[in-house]
Amino acid sequence: MKKNGKMTFELQYGTTGNIRLEIPEENVISTFRAPPRCDDLKSRVREALEEPLDFPPFSRCMIPDDRMVIVLDPETPEAATLVETVCEIALHKGVKPEQITVLLPAHSSSLLIEQLQKHLQEQCGAEIKVVEHDASLPNGGSYLASSSTSDRIYLDPAIIEADFIFPIGQIAFAPLLGYKGNFSTLYPGMSSEEDIKKSHGQANVELEPEDERQLHQLVEEIGWLLGIQITLQVIASEQGGVSHVLAGAPESVMRRGKEHLEQNWTVQIPDRLETVVVSVDTSGTGQHGWREVCAAIETGRKLVEHEGRIIVLSQLQEPAGNGINQIARSEFPTDAMRSLRETMPEDVIPASQLARALDWARIYLLSSLEGDYLEDLFMIPITDEADLTRLLQNELGSTGIIGSAQNVHGAVNLND
Repeated sequence: MKKNGKMTFELQYGTTGNIRLEIPEENVISTFRAPPRCDDLKSRVREALEEPLDFPPFSRCMIPDDRMVIVLDPETPEAATLVETVCEIALHKGVKPEQITVLLPAHSSSLLIEQLQKHLQEQCGAEIKVVEHDASLPNGGSYLASSSTSDRIYLDPAIIEADFIFPIGQIAFAPLLGYKGNFSTLYPGMSSEEDIKKSHGQANVELEPEDERQLHQLVEEIGWLLGIQITLQVIASEQGGVSHVLAGAPESVMRRGKEHLEQNWTVQIPDRLETVVVSVDTSGTGQHGWREVCAAIETGRKLVEHEGRIIVLSQLQEPAGNGINQIARSEFPTDAMRSLRETMPEDVIPASQLARALDWARIYLLSSLEGDYLEDLFMIPITDEADLTRLLQNELGSTGIIGSAQNVHGAVNLND
């Protein structure tokens, strides 16, 4: 909205934050708002499963005696509704509740597992097993095969023993794989702690999503080795919802999903900006933490000029992990990069994103964290919305306003 030479933006951030920003019209170069949530998600899921892309209806893919494993990405928006709908169809087909397992990768939230178990009991009227993969199993699980690069692949025993494997997840940009979706939950999250830790070291911020990645090729090969022929994936909306539902043959689903990401979750600008304002709203889990905040900061880093400003709107209150704290203990942000590569903490990816951004630009953070701690992290704390308003009254220069920035892929001169 334009008024008196200024543009007004309403940005949601965190779970309850909502603020109106007024910025001089001549400063605003780029804006982004996430796609809206789709209506009647359950009906959309049923429609997608009844008419999958390049594949027969989902209900014809199983028989009553099948042992069915639903491999669920725990970050999937509105996951409970997706799993509920799939289980209802399977139960109607004659598959017994005890033959269905919902399997989540290692290090999934125990609260999410409990909530999903309760939801399925209430909505499906049956007790359906919801479990987390145990990465401490010998080799991480049971042997599947050797990959084309001679790596021995081990996965959760339930996957190896299943008659029907059905992945449910989201297609989204991802620092490790370029794109996540289809088979990305299978590996390394369903394998060993060693494989999980090793994969975290393969993130490369300089690669574009479409660039070739060895880990992505391995994940695709695992899906092929398992013979998975149909999958259910969604595209995120604003505030942790679902904007599109896709089901069908994996290649067709991924192709269509990438098209949606290009149209709805990509920001392209001709030149870097002096200021980028990024908001972090809720993720698919209904919350947001350091992972989402650092992903939004990474989006800002890709769009802002050197020594420019990234202004982050969040309600972050999650305690930092070992990787983030390594930055706080360093003399300079880049000093932490070496120790992150050597120690590979669980939060190595968000910590690395933050360290690179701090070396590139000034970062202002609105959060629920103590200002002294943020200063130890080389960030400039924004104490409240009034403080943010005062900050935005200063000279901003060329400015971008990016909502739901944790899911956005930003690029400068992408077509050059």
